[in-house]
Amino acid sequence: MRFWIVMTALCVGLMSAWSSARAETPIVDITRDLESVKQFDAIEGVTHHGPVLKVPMPASMKLEDVIFELESALAEENLNIVGRNEIGKAIGKRNGEPFPAFTILHICNLTAGEKIIRNEPAFGAFLPCKVVLYEESPGGRVWIVTYKPTFAMIYFPDMPEEAKAAAGEIGDKLFNIIHELVVSNM
Repeated sequence: MRFWIVMTALCVGLMSAWSSARAETPIVDITRDLESVKQFDAIEGVTHHGPVLKVPMPASMKLEDVIFELESALAEENLNIVGRNEIGKAIGKRNGEPFPAFTILHICNLTAGEKIIRNEPAFGAFLPCKVVLYEESPGGRVWIVTYKPTFAMIYFPDMPEEAKAAAGEIGDKLFNIIHELVVSNM
């Protein structure tokens, strides 16, 4: 009996703390982000769940083509690839057998990134932006997966408007680049 009293008290205390924390978390408007996802509605196979956007590339495009065109478009928009992880190659090497390509590109506009992290260093947990390119199977259909950095603003409600605008601009450019990459190759 004593066990259940303690457990009930613990649960009530946790629920109270949780609801207090939720009450202090301001609501952030993500309407702009949701609007930018709508441009993908006409592309078959696109899915988006919260901040994550998953886009199938045209079946005729190979991974090397997607990476080349993506790198070119990013450079035109002053979005730098500051890192690259070849996860699929590493898994294949470890296992000693082919593994589908799975590449993570780390993307950043260094000027905008500086504005953001000067104002809120903890936002660095979400930086740089990531673009995942993967094949369904070795040599199979290529997919691009990414997210908009502004979705993370919910965790930083006091971030200055200048920093929020910088994150929004990067996200818009990234989504527009991916959309154009798909549409121009259909």
